[in-house]
Amino acid sequence: MLRDASGAALGTVIGMFAGNDSYVTILTTSRHYAQIRFDGRLHNVSELFFTSKDCSGPPYLGSGTQQQTRRYARTLVSNGKDTYMLSKPDERGLSESQAQEKLGIAIASIQDESSGACVSVATKEQVFTLESVSLKSSGLPDSIVVPLQIEP
Repeated sequence: MLRDASGAALGTVIGMFAGNDSYVTILTTSRHYAQIRFDGRLHNVSELFFTSKDCSGPPYLGSGTQQQTRRYARTLVSNGKDTYMLSKPDERGLSESQAQEKLGIAIASIQDESSGACVSVATKEQVFTLESVSLKSSGLPDSIVVPLQIEP
């Protein structure tokens, strides 16, 4: 179990990554998949793309490929202000990436997850559409108090 410094249960630990952007992977009590950095922020599973040049407007989650792929729809991501999960899950709880052309969009920028800086980019990578979700409805407290604690 992963808990924050206030004792709030964040979720069951299912993995961990140690590196420049270390994080703990959890499954929350509401069965959302989240990667939590040790500073309490969500770590995104992939890049956030935007159709604007200034990283404003709705974000799209990168798929990492130009081929269609699937990902668990209850995967949590954040742009630093708002929290999202993948939209339009199928009956198995998976969302499919979409070609930008099919969505009628063209990616123009990417948000650097570490610094939050907006960088111009052109890519043909498929993307996942996202829907807004609150931390509370995804099984997390409104704010995560550090340091984090891993319990057996």
